[in-house]
Amino acid sequence: MVAERSLDRLPLRQILSQASRLAHDIAEIANKTFQNRLNDLHELSRPARKKSHFPTVVALQNGVAHYGESSKELLDLLKSLDEHLQAIREQANRARIERG
Repeated sequence: MVAERSLDRLPLRQILSQASRLAHDIAEIANKTFQNRLNDLHELSRPARKKSHFPTVVALQNGVAHYGESSKELLDLLKSLDEHLQAIREQANRARIERG
């Protein structure tokens, strides 16, 4: 999600809109993708497994890799949201100083 212009040059309304979209995406990824991959990894580590009593090392490695990918994706979105929120705070402070 690369912005065409830097966040400093965007109007506050557009930054708020992008931040809202990012927050929605974060909630969706956390509830669907991240949680599903965490549940899959949990299923592999349970003492009473549904599919196999002894999961292979490859299955465990794949579960950890998928979990790592989804957590990296989630962290990237969180960093982007943090940048947007900082830009919102800076613009609000600038507007407060300009008003008086």
